[in-house]
Amino acid sequence: MLGVLLISLVLPTTVMAATTNAVKELSYTQQKTEDNETYLQIKIGMKEVPTDYKATVQGMVNNVLEIKLPNAKLSTKKNLKLDGKMADFVQVNKAKNNLLQVQIYAKMRLSENHYKISVVKAKNKKDLNYLVVDIYAKPLLKYGDLSNVKGKTIVIDPGHGGSDSGAIGPTGIMEKDITLAIAKKVQQELSSAGAKVILTRTTDVDVFGPNASAKDELLARANVGNNNNADIFVSIHCNSFTKPQANGTQTFYNVGSVPGAQLAKDIQEEMVKNTKLRDRGISQARFFVLRYSHMPACLVETAFISNPQEEQILNTNKWQQVMADSISQGINKYFA
Repeated sequence: MLGVLLISLVLPTTVMAATTNAVKELSYTQQKTEDNETYLQIKIGMKEVPTDYKATVQGMVNNVLEIKLPNAKLSTKKNLKLDGKMADFVQVNKAKNNLLQVQIYAKMRLSENHYKISVVKAKNKKDLNYLVVDIYAKPLLKYGDLSNVKGKTIVIDPGHGGSDSGAIGPTGIMEKDITLAIAKKVQQELSSAGAKVILTRTTDVDVFGPNASAKDELLARANVGNNNNADIFVSIHCNSFTKPQANGTQTFYNVGSVPGAQLAKDIQEEMVKNTKLRDRGISQARFFVLRYSHMPACLVETAFISNPQEEQILNTNKWQQVMADSISQGINKYFA
């Protein structure tokens, strides 16, 4: 029997003279994952960046997804009719204590693994910020809570970038693109769990700047962690070798660093468990970013981009997510 998904978006006002956040847009689209699975995406456009939201699945048959956010009012149409494939309509109601409630009526019962919520910030002040709700027909793969990272400052370093492509796979896939994609997924997961996550780069750029020497570039990455008093530093890479048969995942730590070894071990164990790739173990190395980071640090070689099979999985959203989940879980285990 089909259930009803109820997403309640609640936005309470704050005390003092806080500006009420206006919900100015409700829209939806059908999207496709890289595995060709259809999912529903509902976008809630808001004047200010939505913060402090909390989502829970409720209802007698687990058909209610309730999301609460502080301080908002409705400045758009009250109802949004959907196409009926995955959901019928969105209804907006005012609730007590100056709250706003957005209800999305879906055609399926959901668990907490059927949806994903993210915030997309406006590029300039004239644009809206968005709370994006993705609803999937099949449950997402999730590996558990990340409560140990709450309050931690974590620097994630997407290897290479800008003028440095890193290794290039047999079909032209570039390491710098894969590492950035995985790093952004790690950032989203750890941030959602309450960590302060800083990426050394968020786009395809050199961290130090154009025409930097290798030393300047690597030191600039380490200094992102040093200057932010980070608790840990994790650099993400793809391995490469002259023989295409080389395969597997491996994690490095600085020579003699006991906490670095523990961090590497925790991440490596999760990578092997979840990806089922060959376990190449953890090893000591004198990589610049490891030596010059003032906090526990490790460098993850996710898989061999020079291996045709591993190059292809590295280039899929599904496997990038599995690797991001594994790195996040390893970090969470380290702080346990």
